[in-house]
Amino acid sequence: MPPIHEEDDEHELKPFLGLAPRLWLTTFNPGFLPLIFTIAQVAAARKSTAELAAQLKRNVLDACAQIAAGAGTLHALPRYLAMQTNAEVLRATRATVLAVGSALMDCITVIEVVLNFIVDTYRSLLLCTIQLVVQGSLELLISAVQIISDGVTSSLNSIRDSIQEDIGTMNRVIQSAVRGINRVTSIVNVDLSVPTIDIPSLSFLANVTIPTGFEDSLLRLNNSLPTMEELQDKMNALINVPFEALKAEINETRLEIAAGLNSSSFPVPSLKSLSQDSGLRDELCGDLDTGFIDDTAAALHKLSGAAIGLMVLALLIGWGVLAFYQWQRWRALKDTVAAVEDEWRREVPNAWTTVAVVDAPLIERYANPLMNKARLKPRTRTNVRWLLSYLSHPTCLTLLIMSVVGLIAIQAQIAALHGLKAAAQARATESISATTEGLSGRLNGLLANASQSYAEDMNVALSAIETSINEDMFGHWVNGTAVNLNATLVEFYDDVERTIKTAFEGTPLFRPINGFVYCILGSKIDSLEKALAWVREHAHVDLPTVPADVLQLSSESTAELAGPVTAAAVGGDDPDSGAVGKLVKHFEDALRAQQVVYGILLGVYGLVVLVGLLVVAWHSG
Repeated sequence: MPPIHEEDDEHELKPFLGLAPRLWLTTFNPGFLPLIFTIAQVAAARKSTAELAAQLKRNVLDACAQIAAGAGTLHALPRYLAMQTNAEVLRATRATVLAVGSALMDCITVIEVVLNFIVDTYRSLLLCTIQLVVQGSLELLISAVQIISDGVTSSLNSIRDSIQEDIGTMNRVIQSAVRGINRVTSIVNVDLSVPTIDIPSLSFLANVTIPTGFEDSLLRLNNSLPTMEELQDKMNALINVPFEALKAEINETRLEIAAGLNSSSFPVPSLKSLSQDSGLRDELCGDLDTGFIDDTAAALHKLSGAAIGLMVLALLIGWGVLAFYQWQRWRALKDTVAAVEDEWRREVPNAWTTVAVVDAPLIERYANPLMNKARLKPRTRTNVRWLLSYLSHPTCLTLLIMSVVGLIAIQAQIAALHGLKAAAQARATESISATTEGLSGRLNGLLANASQSYAEDMNVALSAIETSINEDMFGHWVNGTAVNLNATLVEFYDDVERTIKTAFEGTPLFRPINGFVYCILGSKIDSLEKALAWVREHAHVDLPTVPADVLQLSSESTAELAGPVTAAAVGGDDPDSGAVGKLVKHFEDALRAQQVVYGILLGVYGLVVLVGLLVVAWHSG
């Protein structure tokens, strides 16, 4: 049996480490290295963040300076924009003139055809009706007059013959009576002598006829009515000839107007330029707000400072925990001496048990009583003691502490970083939006005068073209042909009325025929006159004018020009490409790299634990 330990001299070195050296060496525990490395990484990122913020500010200002450099050529831009615009306006105006002229000629052709159709239709209907009613009536009257005249002549001749025959018969009767009386009176020698009645010739009753004046007037009336061919020739002279002449004149006019339009008809701004100096850059970029970059960098600086402070505190807390662990281990080690003595007092002492007690005094102090209460089997007790010794080995403990503490510290910083990123990007978006609007306004201000002057000159040119179209093209129609056409319709109807008046005035047919003509023709003439008046009132064209901002950049264009500043400040489709995104991403990348390292360490610890469990499971079988 080995000897029991003796009392040691407190002033002499012992063959083991006491509490003071253990606490001193705890300060340099490898478990603190990850936190120390993380603190160093955060400090480096903090320093580089300030440098990156300065670089990003320069990038934003450089992007604005590039816009200012490009803005130096904006005064030359209106000239080239105007030249292209003039070409399109010229093409559109020519097409408008030709199309309007063609449409007007088509309209006149349609009116001519419709007018000819209406006039011809009602003229034909009128003449057919007149021929049916009037000429039929005249033929009937003429025939009646002839029949009456023949009847009167025949009747008077019969009366003359009857009178002459009656007088002859009367003379014969008287002479016969006188002869009878003379035969009686011849006895007394009396002889009567009665003269005979002379038979009148009555020549004035022979071949008596009705005077031919009435019949002649009816014949003249019938012959005086116009034929359809005569009216057709007259209407051709009144309608077709002027219309064809008008269409030819309009066609010639529209071709002349279109040919007279060229690039010299429209204004072109003069060539100007701006000096590309610091004055223009200061004007455009002098009040460019980059404060959000400084604010973001300051927030990251505060966050990194807080993270470093928390990790230093974690180091102190970790040192305190390890110091407490060493103190407990030292106390357990002293108690282990008694356990070793108890082990050697056994009948058959186990040297390995003694080694295990010395190697893991905490397990002996805290776990062994629990295993005694659980009354584990010796084999199970040995396996559990082995697993606890395996897991409490400094390597396992170092891996666990390093990975868990590191992940917690990194994840806390990332969570705070995301909140800071959202607030910083909102601040940057608001700031850069106001800056972009101001920049767009100043860019358009460089073009405003040239654009307004060009628009005024262009509108004057378009007004002259509009006046030429309305006066030279539509003017012939409005001031000449429409009036002449209206007069033609009036003249046509007056001719019809004069013909009817000449033919029927003083006859019973005058009023009915006059009313019939107005009903069938006059009312249609009135409608045509109203239609012509409407066409005359609306026969003009209004060309669109050019707005004062025609040569200025649209809001989309100015936003595109200011896009580099926006992209440099807040990023484009990728929010991490902006200044705020780059600052945060730079800081976050450093944290993510540390997070990966701690994750790998935690994975290694998990693998070590799994191996220990497999070993215990193997030996438990």
